[in-house]
Amino acid sequence: MATNIPDEAIGIHNEMVDDLSTNISDPEFQKLKRLFGEDSLTGIDMGNIKSVQELFACLVDKVFIFYGDYEQLMPKLEQVKPRLCNIVQDHAKVIRRILNADLFAPAEMTIMMHRTVYETWEGSSAAFVDCKIDPVPNRIVWKRDKTTPLRKKVLNDNHKYYYSPASPTLVIRDPNKTMDEARYQCWAEAKGKIADGDIVHLHVAVPELKEITQTSEIEQSSEDQTTPVIASSSRQLAQSNQSTAQEPETAERTQESENESSRHTGSKRSNTLLQNRKRTLSGSSSEDHLGGKRVTLTDHGCRITFGVTNEIDITRLETENDIIDGFEGATGGKGRVNAVRLMSKCIQVCIYILAAKHPSDPSSIHLAEEFKHYLLDGGTIQLSDESQTVLQIDETSIQITPHSLPKDEQSSRRMAGEFKLKCLQSGTTQLSDKSQTVIQLYDSSFEITPYNSPLDAVPELNEGKETLGIDEQFSENLTPPAIASGNGQLAQSTSEEHIGGKRVILTDQGCRILFDVTNEIDITRQETENDIIDGFEKATGEQGRVNEVRLVSKCIQVCLDISAAKHPSDPSSIHLAEEFKHYLLDGGTIQLSDESRTVLQTDNSSFEITPYNSSMNGSPCVYVSHGHFTASVGKPVIIQTYVTSSPALEAISIQWYKEDDGDIIPVEIDNKRYYGGCDECPTLIIRETTISDQGRYRCSAINTNGVGWSDTLALSVLLDKSESKVVKVNKDSLP
Repeated sequence: MATNIPDEAIGIHNEMVDDLSTNISDPEFQKLKRLFGEDSLTGIDMGNIKSVQELFACLVDKVFIFYGDYEQLMPKLEQVKPRLCNIVQDHAKVIRRILNADLFAPAEMTIMMHRTVYETWEGSSAAFVDCKIDPVPNRIVWKRDKTTPLRKKVLNDNHKYYYSPASPTLVIRDPNKTMDEARYQCWAEAKGKIADGDIVHLHVAVPELKEITQTSEIEQSSEDQTTPVIASSSRQLAQSNQSTAQEPETAERTQESENESSRHTGSKRSNTLLQNRKRTLSGSSSEDHLGGKRVTLTDHGCRITFGVTNEIDITRLETENDIIDGFEGATGGKGRVNAVRLMSKCIQVCIYILAAKHPSDPSSIHLAEEFKHYLLDGGTIQLSDESQTVLQIDETSIQITPHSLPKDEQSSRRMAGEFKLKCLQSGTTQLSDKSQTVIQLYDSSFEITPYNSPLDAVPELNEGKETLGIDEQFSENLTPPAIASGNGQLAQSTSEEHIGGKRVILTDQGCRILFDVTNEIDITRQETENDIIDGFEKATGEQGRVNEVRLVSKCIQVCLDISAAKHPSDPSSIHLAEEFKHYLLDGGTIQLSDESRTVLQTDNSSFEITPYNSSMNGSPCVYVSHGHFTASVGKPVIIQTYVTSSPALEAISIQWYKEDDGDIIPVEIDNKRYYGGCDECPTLIIRETTISDQGRYRCSAINTNGVGWSDTLALSVLLDKSESKVVKVNKDSLP
């Protein structure tokens, strides 16, 4: 995080965090984390945060707290452990003295809001919450909420929301009343000083449509007809392509798109059709002559992958078709998916360990712990396949569970009560109790759950209370194998021996150890289970103690190949992939057509988009959503742009250029007419388009390995003469 906070102040802050970590117990930490989960942490954050240090780092990043400013932290600490507040207050005083005691000096940094209420309407392409900061800050964050205090961070995602230190005005694409009408506040940091702007309100009106003559808001370009205000979304573009076919070339492309999309519709699409649709990896270079000049969009197609965490049938052909339908519904990119591949990405290994037969034998729990630490210390399991695959173990996924079956329904309920309390104390999210319990933890920490705890120490379940969610299908897959007892029950192994004249009894009921394997392996290969048994016996030195190994597909990787654009006004493959990703991140769903109407549960942290023409020398790759944009005079235009680069070589400089009579002129981001166009937000936004904005544009990105350039795009600006949409809107509600 870029900041000019003095190192001494950061050191005092870190010392405070360490003191809090020393003085807080694990149950107290879990309670504190849950309190923050109510208003500032996401589910992914909850899963990733495993220490007080990681919690505070996340809170600083989200600007919930800052160095010396812990006002929003104190009420939560008060609920957990009041004396911790004294630690925070003492350190905060020292930090404030280091920062000259005045963190909010308006004379040194000023955030100016142009008005207290901003107004826009649904259907507009963009809303602008004007903001000016003097001097230019190192870092800014917008916050919003329906009520004060404002606790939700507005993510600068270069898709829906755009802002940066150079152009702090918040630009909201396609404003929506339900999502975007709220109170907003800008926070900024510069040279060790921080400041908060005034809280303002954004009102989003819903216009009443009095009369609409069917005119597409976004159309294919035509030299003799007014075309789009802004190519704001690929869904709109696709809809308009289908509804307006006013020039032969456009009609031909639309018909071709419909013909291609028809191959994917219906329940009897075959793999042969998908495989026969060739992906043009050598590059799809589409050309069009606009204004007498050639516009070229070089698109090689791309791939988007993401994980699905619920169990689905990857051999079912209709599953691939359902995913294609979901993609086309989300993006409007009909016929743009070349193929869908479903692969088992994460395998859960479950090893059932037999109970000790003699008091001198190591217990099953001891063997499980030995094997766990063997893996944690870098030990490996190698398969005997042709590739000699070494299993890649997710160390955070290891769980050890002793076996014990309840003797009757009452004891089962009492045991479930114990586990429920454990869940509430440790952040566990799921409890599955049939013949035994499966635990899923938020913090993914190691958990050993004693199923054979003394029943007299177990509290009763509260009558009438809702129990925790149960993953029935998953727990059935992990039901332990029956160990012969003559009555179908899991037999206890009670070994007895007289040592020194006294009886020694060891009651060991066996246990299981679970862990995840993240590389791809063949779970149908019998030798894989034997290889895992060999690895266990090598690690523990105990032969014949593994009763069974089970391999369960825990995560499916979905891979979509997206074809290149065929025309400059078609959305690029990268843009379609980004649209689909944000559709799913924003809560959109893909529902299968199986009997259960399964809704895919996507892993939001697993999305990867891979262009097929990525730079080989490590320089950035710059992509625009379309090769041709058209806007009416006075309307905004958003030239959606994406920059990809190696994580270790992030782009450090973004610059837009306009071609003017053969000269290449840099576009100045002035926070008045031009926005974005920077490292945090490469998309170029023109607020009120004029005739002078018409022309050809390119974007460059620089990192330590070199310079990357976008294709040259064309912007056509047309006089607004053929508006046929009549909208009845309360004049007072318009900005």
